[in-house]
Amino acid sequence: MEKLRFAMCGCGYVSHKHLEAIKRVDGELIAVLSKDTIVGHLDSHFPDTKFFLDGNEFQKYCIKNKVNWLSVISPNEFHFEQAKFGLLNGMDVICEKPLVVNPNHLDELIRIEKQTNNRVYSVLQLRLHEEVIKLKEAIDTSDSHYEITLRYVTPRGDWFSKSWKQQEQNGGLLYVIGIHLFDIAAVLFGKYSKYEIYSIVKEKAHGKLWFNNAEMEWFLSVDRKDIIRGSPKRYLQVGSDYTLNLDKGFENLHSVIYQNAINGVGYGIEDNREAIELIYNMKKGL
Repeated sequence: MEKLRFAMCGCGYVSHKHLEAIKRVDGELIAVLSKDTIVGHLDSHFPDTKFFLDGNEFQKYCIKNKVNWLSVISPNEFHFEQAKFGLLNGMDVICEKPLVVNPNHLDELIRIEKQTNNRVYSVLQLRLHEEVIKLKEAIDTSDSHYEITLRYVTPRGDWFSKSWKQQEQNGGLLYVIGIHLFDIAAVLFGKYSKYEIYSIVKEKAHGKLWFNNAEMEWFLSVDRKDIIRGSPKRYLQVGSDYTLNLDKGFENLHSVIYQNAINGVGYGIEDNREAIELIYNMKKGL
């Protein structure tokens, strides 16, 4: 049986998880597009992969060599156009969060999916976390009203403020870090009814979300000064009885995302809407 032929847009920080996932599903990575040439980790996974700095050359190579799957892990501002390219050229797409920065682009991708019969799958791996699944089952079978604290501190050095991750066209902190947080909130509690942002600066943000059955105060930060000694850096506190530690439990979840997508049961475009629309509305109100 012929191996699935993958190409990848971007080859930065999170790429090793995608490379391992492609290996685990017995895929072949035939092309990579990246502005970053510090990609020696490719050699231990797919040493024969063609590497491109030019997007046009990359696209021509993918079309000529009949790529089946396009993995999009580039800066956020490119996700929509790269996913669109994949769909229109016979590829299914696996895309990191956020799938798009503008929620109107979700509808455009849905339209192109219907036109092409190709699919876009999203890397919403926190949804597969064993403890998140257990907590959702408990919430879905309860009539309780929940008081929630969600604290997400993921320290980054000085490089972070100078990278694409802090550039406004990529959505800044709310999209780069907050998308993880707000997607889990949508999974656990459904559609939000209102929100407030208490403060937001370049390195951190603080606010509150209201749902039908929960109120959630949230805090996200890339400042190491916000680490509380002896506590998880990333956790969800449900009332006084339960703490979900989000520091661990993520081993091989990207591989599950890839296998599910290949089986046609992965997370699709619409699964992204709630979190992306929330952040879009938050940013409009700033």
